[in-house]
Amino acid sequence: MHQNSLDRLRVFTTFAVFLFHCAHVFDGLYFHVSNKESSFFFLVLVLFLNLWIMPLFFAISGGTSLYALGKRKFTVFIRERFFRLVIPYCMGIVLLIPPQKYVEALDKGRFQGNFLEFIPFMLSHRSHNYFTPDVFGSYGHHLWFLAFLFVFSLLVYPLSSLSRPSRGETGFTVAYQGFIRHFAGMRGVALIAFPLMALSLAIRPRAPDYGDLPDFVYWFSFFIAGYLIHSSDVMLATLERRWYLFLIAGLSSFSVMFALMGVWGVDCFFNPTYGLHSMVGYSFWYLTAFFLTLAGLGISRRYFNSLSPVYLCRLTMPFYAIHQTVVLLVAFMVVRLDLFIGAKFILLAIIALIGTAILTAVVARFRLTRFLFGMK
Repeated sequence: MHQNSLDRLRVFTTFAVFLFHCAHVFDGLYFHVSNKESSFFFLVLVLFLNLWIMPLFFAISGGTSLYALGKRKFTVFIRERFFRLVIPYCMGIVLLIPPQKYVEALDKGRFQGNFLEFIPFMLSHRSHNYFTPDVFGSYGHHLWFLAFLFVFSLLVYPLSSLSRPSRGETGFTVAYQGFIRHFAGMRGVALIAFPLMALSLAIRPRAPDYGDLPDFVYWFSFFIAGYLIHSSDVMLATLERRWYLFLIAGLSSFSVMFALMGVWGVDCFFNPTYGLHSMVGYSFWYLTAFFLTLAGLGISRRYFNSLSPVYLCRLTMPFYAIHQTVVLLVAFMVVRLDLFIGAKFILLAIIALIGTAILTAVVARFRLTRFLFGMK
């Protein structure tokens, strides 16, 4: 039952990511393809979605990792994770990301010419620090999530192996198992996730780029939180009963954050420093994400067990992998139409959704494509 609610929540969150990327075209922030005119409504929508989408994704993945680990050996677990995550990531770099980089180069005026001419241009303009986590996003764009998730799976496996009873247990193993039994749930989340969030906050001004080390630590805190929460039936029952309290807390925190943004400006969020404004602003950012993530997990437990057909759960991986490429290709044409922003967004969302759904259905039909896109 726990696994079912998480699978259905992943369907909802994947569709939210799709809407996020459609709206991102019109928010005035930097994106691969952008409309000339921006909308304050879409800016607020994108900021709100950005607060909780990826934290919730990682909390879901932490919970499903608990069930996926089971009593599997390390080699079995990592092989399954490799085929589910690394293969689609590498496939995406080769097949899905070049069209995204092409329309981005055209949209930003960095290149003129056809796609075949763009390939050598793209390969000759690759420069990056390979020792920072944002290299995954530099090469894989939105597929960085798969690479991060694989690394998180490697990090969490030792914790899982320690929590299993076995012969000849060491004192450390026994102590760790006692910790899991005593602190699984909210206390464990507070003791582990909050310090990781504090570390992320402390180093963010030194590495402000999206997907860099602060985000790696930040998202890992939600992965661990999801793992610990789903280790405790008591915590899951609390989230199911009191989800609305976490939702109210999250929306209240977002309201304060939005008010601070209006008073201090957006720079305290997009150009972080060690100043008071930036530290307070990001603290409310983290609190909002934390409460909304807990609310999402609680809502899924209460209402999502009977929603969305099972086959949709199997299609989330190829849909996620494909959708941004389709969104950007369609957006590149839509932003050049003489329409108001609302009409452009609706047109983009409809065409991109249909296109992504068709390609996802094609992928699901053939064994080779199912393998390349990490489908079970």
